[in-house]
Amino acid sequence: AAHHAGAGGGGGAFGERAGEGFRLDSLVFLSSCPQRHGHYAMKKMLRPQTLALYCLVEIPGGEHQREVFRAAVQGWLQRWRALQQEYPDLLVEVVDAYWDTPLGYPMGVLCEYLPQGSLDELVQACGGLPEEAMREIAQVLLEALDTLHSASPPLVHGFLKPSQVLFEASGRPKLAFGLEQRLKGAQVWSAPMSPPGSAKARSRQEQGEQGTAVDIFDLGLLLLVSALGGLDVLLDAIPYAREFGSQSNRGTAPPSHGLAVDTCALLQHELRGAFQGDDEASHPETGYLPPASDLLFNRRYSGPFLDFVTTCLEGHLTVSASDLLQHEFLRDPAPAGPLVSLREMQSLARLLNEAPEHDPSRFGPAKSAQRALVPGVAPSVAQSAQMYLVNIAQSVAQHNGARLREAAAESGEASVLPALLRWRPKEWETLLVDTSRALGLSRAVVQDALQVQLDRLMHVRER
Repeated sequence: AAHHAGAGGGGGAFGERAGEGFRLDSLVFLSSCPQRHGHYAMKKMLRPQTLALYCLVEIPGGEHQREVFRAAVQGWLQRWRALQQEYPDLLVEVVDAYWDTPLGYPMGVLCEYLPQGSLDELVQACGGLPEEAMREIAQVLLEALDTLHSASPPLVHGFLKPSQVLFEASGRPKLAFGLEQRLKGAQVWSAPMSPPGSAKARSRQEQGEQGTAVDIFDLGLLLLVSALGGLDVLLDAIPYAREFGSQSNRGTAPPSHGLAVDTCALLQHELRGAFQGDDEASHPETGYLPPASDLLFNRRYSGPFLDFVTTCLEGHLTVSASDLLQHEFLRDPAPAGPLVSLREMQSLARLLNEAPEHDPSRFGPAKSAQRALVPGVAPSVAQSAQMYLVNIAQSVAQHNGARLREAAAESGEASVLPALLRWRPKEWETLLVDTSRALGLSRAVVQDALQVQLDRLMHVRER
């Protein structure tokens, strides 16, 4: 049976969406979402009535913490939501927020779900990205940052990490809303808590605020991490570049070619986040950041790309997102290395994630004519995949069975799949892309499996 979200309560803080009452108990839990940062849980939810996928961010906390968090975050989310409605191709949509949940249930923020995962997952799957792919990412991120920074007053993201860059079903990147930085600003997890609006609470919130320059610096660091193949590779590359790079003859002092005064402090702050939960005393000070060309010592990148990254890291106090949109790296592409696009890298990640198509031993419990095969995987994995698929099929059939059967009967079709494709083609495609990625199976195998399950359930319900 499908498992529904626990906090059933009424609608969220933003009221109704698209004219429909939106309740948490109308969602079906599919799985947890991977995430490296934060004191919150992320859950992938299906709304069977529309086939739409959502991400539910659950923030645990006591009753005394709710108002502090709400006071610090609700205004930000409302402004983000207003901008997102103007620029839906740049920013991840915040659907609703749930502050007044029943006692014992966490607060929640519901946002759109993007099925191609994050930039962090792409880098982990493929290693360092080629320059052409990073140009596509940088273009969208700068447009998003320019939108945020041009607001009045400016909105600072404050947590521009690879995990915050998410990909639609089409492969286009979007910027997520950086909840981690809002949590830090509110200091929800510190105790004792100060009443919202008090001088102490205001002081804490001001300490968490940052200027727009930190987003520019973070963009440069994000591109370095993406080019090298991960934050751990960057951490290893920094001491190597200091010792053997072009600045090595200058000792351990930072180079003097226009380095911003706060770059060392920003670098230390950003990299310390990689050691959350570890003993920070065991990690040495990072010191200055070597030039990008030294950090990318064995990788081929063009002069405009290196200058763009250097400008972000060393000139973040003097350049804006709008300025960087006019940079040669984006305006006059002359990439070095392979001309591999972002879509091609995503296709590679998908192929690396998929089980082989051949199935020599017909693994899996679904071997009868009535149930779909799950090829090329071990029995325990096949069983988990089958349960995942059955959960989706049962949820869709329960809420849409009558509509789909009627449409299939009118068209004289033996399967409900054509009727479903006519009804919600975009949502169905997103569901297929995400499910194939989640299970490590091809899109065709997933669609065949869901079609068999849906047709079987419809037949059972008719009897």
